[in-house]
Amino acid sequence: MESQIETSALVLVEAQPIAKLFERATIDPILEKIAIEVRASKFDITKEQDRKACASLAFKLAKTRTFIEDRRKDLVSGEKKRLKIIDDEGKRIRETLESLQDEVRKPLTDWEDIEKARVAKHEEHILELERYPNFFNPPTTDDIRKRLAALEREDLSDLREFSDRARIAKDLSLGALRSRLAMSEKADADRADLERLRKEQEAREQKVREDAVATKAKADAEAAAARQIQEAKDAVARAELIACDLHEKAERDAETARVKAQRDKEVAVQREKDRVAAEKKAEEVATAKREANKAHCAKINRQALDALVSGGITEAVGIAVIKLIANGKVPNVTINY
Repeated sequence: MESQIETSALVLVEAQPIAKLFERATIDPILEKIAIEVRASKFDITKEQDRKACASLAFKLAKTRTFIEDRRKDLVSGEKKRLKIIDDEGKRIRETLESLQDEVRKPLTDWEDIEKARVAKHEEHILELERYPNFFNPPTTDDIRKRLAALEREDLSDLREFSDRARIAKDLSLGALRSRLAMSEKADADRADLERLRKEQEAREQKVREDAVATKAKADAEAAAARQIQEAKDAVARAELIACDLHEKAERDAETARVKAQRDKEVAVQREKDRVAAEKKAEEVATAKREANKAHCAKINRQALDALVSGGITEAVGIAVIKLIANGKVPNVTINY
């Protein structure tokens, strides 16, 4: 039995070429033959001789398995070396081509980087122009005047294709700042007028008090001089003088109140006019901005349509295409306004 198994297993396996050994057409019949012969072996494990025979058979099967495993490792090792050579060479080829790709594209890449930086710079410049009317804190008239002067000095000569947008942004911001400056100057003038009127009123009131004191002092002196002549006449004279003073003061107070009321009314009316004018100006600026943006978009759409028509597309189809892109219905395609 042992001789038969050894012949069927080791001899048949060792006789096969290493590459054929791992083809199913070769190995499966051998494995099937070994399985039939092994399973046909019967052992009485209670007997020492059969136990030895069973162990010997298992050992021979282990040798066969080890032999095949060693051949597999040899074969795989060779394949791994061959594949590693291919892999290393492929990596070298890829790196060489990638290096050539980077080398040949470098001028274009450098130009693209410069172009991106240029576009970003112009976009930021336009944003700065649009932010000119914005103040972090409520500005003084001088703050607005300085900001307006700085905006007027803005040079737009090197913005190339961004010139139209920059000019529109600058004009809108100039309009907003000039309107704000006018309102601020008007507010300063109103405050100055109110302060002048307050000081004039204080001066008048002070004069009234001083006149009253002087008048009273005169009356007291006259009364003291005349007291010896006729006490009764002095009493009447003092009463008449006091009544006259009170009447004059009442008239002066009434006139002062009337002047103040008239001035307050005029200030309120002027403020309302200023508010209406400011709202109208703001609406005009907003309308101008919308119209400018509409004209800009129309210009861009016209250029795009002309390009489509030049490429062979009819104007009607071109208009439909531009509408689809502008409405965001064409994935991954936009119009740069």
